[in-house]
Amino acid sequence: MTADFILFIGLIAIGSFYLLSASRIVLVVYILFLIGFIIAMRLDPRGEDFETYYRYLKAVDGIRFYREIAYFSISYYLYQLINSEIITFILMDVLWLYILFKTQKEIHKTHGNKDFGLIIILFTSFPLFFGYENIYRQLFAEIFSLYAYIIRSRSAKKSNMLLLIAILMHNTALLMLPFFIIKHLLNFNLKSRIAVATVVAIMFCFLLSIAAGVKSGHNTGLDLSLFYFALFIVGFIVYFAKNKFRPLQFIAKFPSLYIGAVLFVGLITLKVGATAERMGMYFLVFVLTDLYIYSISVKNPRKAAFRIGLLLTFSLPVLIFSSSRGYLFFGHN
Repeated sequence: MTADFILFIGLIAIGSFYLLSASRIVLVVYILFLIGFIIAMRLDPRGEDFETYYRYLKAVDGIRFYREIAYFSISYYLYQLINSEIITFILMDVLWLYILFKTQKEIHKTHGNKDFGLIIILFTSFPLFFGYENIYRQLFAEIFSLYAYIIRSRSAKKSNMLLLIAILMHNTALLMLPFFIIKHLLNFNLKSRIAVATVVAIMFCFLLSIAAGVKSGHNTGLDLSLFYFALFIVGFIVYFAKNKFRPLQFIAKFPSLYIGAVLFVGLITLKVGATAERMGMYFLVFVLTDLYIYSISVKNPRKAAFRIGLLLTFSLPVLIFSSSRGYLFFGHN
């Protein structure tokens, strides 16, 4: 059992108390545990991909560097300045956590709530866990594109710029384009945006099927494509029913569930399972955010119960999946 494991369990427990109480003292304790977890994690890096990221601090192939220049230029030049792998990655963690904090603050502005529940729910969730433990570039793309997604309705230009940065951190961020189209596209109304986003999502599925031989990075060691497929379909049905089967109302509230379901049906049908698995984690970050925003309108105690349910549902699998459990229980592998 490692310090990572103890701190991770502490984060889930303290996070649950915060979602129940919204206490500032509990939030401060959570932040201290989060800092401790990040430091412990970086002092003992694990995962095949992360060993590669250490090598990338010193040199990156030309094509790969320019294809995802935003991530590689930040990490490379930060390392050149500091000359310490551990401190470089800790500072990189500070960067993505800051963008996640900015995302939470943007929700404060647009929805009026003042808690930090989104950070609590996302940080220990398995989509982010696999990001900061292994698929690091995708983590950066997820967080930057999530911020772009949240500010989309208020500032389309800033959103477009952030999405471009996300794409230049990990090219899979391009697949999030349909999510953004539903949020805002020129002066199109909601029906038109949904139609365009659906067509774009279907086109992406066919393009990915054609390019199925090209794969980005390593998988997580799990075959979760059907699990994600079931998760999105069940989520789609449940929340479509909760919105009394009114498609426009449902899609306006949960664009991530709609587009995620379309993409998953397409990817699974066209047998692009490996891509579906990788993108499933990406999409879930957006779904959890939409569900968190939905919970703002729910009154306590149902709000607290719903949010704690999200925290436990998406954090406890980290302790169940063999690959992630190995990160927490054992030393460097």
